[in-house]
Amino acid sequence: MRVNKYSSFQWLILFLNPLLSLITSIFLLLKNKQNTFVLAITLAIFFIYMPLMYDTSSNFYATKQLFTLNIKNYLDIRLYNLIPYYFQNILNLDFMFSILIYTASIMYIWFYIFKYYANLRTDNYMLYYMICFAFSSLIYRSIMDLNRFYLATSIVLFIFFILEINKLSKKYTVFLCTLTIFALLLHPAILVLLIFYPVAKKIVNFRFYVFFPILLLLLGSFAGPISRYLMNLPILNTIDFLMNASGYVDDGNKWGQNSVRGYEFILRTIEIILIFFIYYKSLLLLKINNSIMLRYIFLLMGLVLFLLSFKSLYERYSIAFFLFSLFIIYFSILNKNKKDYLLLMILFLFFLRFILLNIVWYGKIFTTEYNTILPNHSKKIEMTFKPFYYSTFFLLDIKTFGYSNNYILKESTRGREYLQRNKKSSILKNQQGNL
Repeated sequence: MRVNKYSSFQWLILFLNPLLSLITSIFLLLKNKQNTFVLAITLAIFFIYMPLMYDTSSNFYATKQLFTLNIKNYLDIRLYNLIPYYFQNILNLDFMFSILIYTASIMYIWFYIFKYYANLRTDNYMLYYMICFAFSSLIYRSIMDLNRFYLATSIVLFIFFILEINKLSKKYTVFLCTLTIFALLLHPAILVLLIFYPVAKKIVNFRFYVFFPILLLLLGSFAGPISRYLMNLPILNTIDFLMNASGYVDDGNKWGQNSVRGYEFILRTIEIILIFFIYYKSLLLLKINNSIMLRYIFLLMGLVLFLLSFKSLYERYSIAFFLFSLFIIYFSILNKNKKDYLLLMILFLFFLRFILLNIVWYGKIFTTEYNTILPNHSKKIEMTFKPFYYSTFFLLDIKTFGYSNNYILKESTRGREYLQRNKKSSILKNQQGNL
């Protein structure tokens, strides 16, 4: 009865205003009485009213072009874009409503797992650690700009969480298989994350996990130059798949370029130090508890270290690695060490990363410097502040108050080439039909 009372109160506050809901949720987090669904929706509303990110705008136009295609014959369609397409066709919901659902799903998974582990702790120290970790892991740019990969990775995290707490219970088989297929359809790159699980289950030797990340780090220092050399060989340039993949390893391509200047150099340095501390902490925990998920973290760590020379690949798989680091907190809870200075250092580095990414580096999205997506600065700032004083009832009416389809079409230029390309294709088809 007491839980229902707290839950009803949170729903009421959410209905009034997201800012009030966020303050209430943080207060109840400290008492471990938060409603996870309310918190997820609250954060998602704040996120979808912040400045539109690069890939969000591109995905809007990619979805928009589906309306001019014969959907039955168009095979190269991402599920991520297909869902908002049908939402608009059937329910007349604008594109950003789907982004709201995607982002709320990410937040729900994250804080659902957080709440489960918070219930296991025996003192408030660990609860405070977990709250700091939960919020310092929320990187706006990663969640909104790489929303498709982030959502697919979060689903994989949830799958492994269920496997960890239920020890392969058969009653979850169909549910987990469905989630796995859905995650793969969202983003095929998470296949690597799925493959690592049976590998971690099979290999139990402690020494293997001591040396695996170090070996991958050494191999990765040669992988960048070698892969770039191979991709430039004339014979490989005749293979379509490799030509598409070359963009992720080619220094001449913005997606493959390994830039380590300015803020990116500082970020990479912090993340490498953070990985080192997670490596050391994981080794200590693995000696006590030879769990599949601890072994899995070492495999993912090795992959991330191997990909240091590849900008986009490192960026995406490091998201997965830092999300899965949640299991370090879980096993630290089981260890019941109140004065865990190593864990405190890890949390401090997560906080530094949070400050650098959300404020120092990508804080520019709130300035006039960020004008390639939304040239109208005053409208962008006006939109950002709406969750602070508008009722949630109005904010959920995205078509009127938010980044509606018409608003994005009018204000954002990123991704318009999708529509222009499709128009050119339609003109060519019409010309061919008239011949």
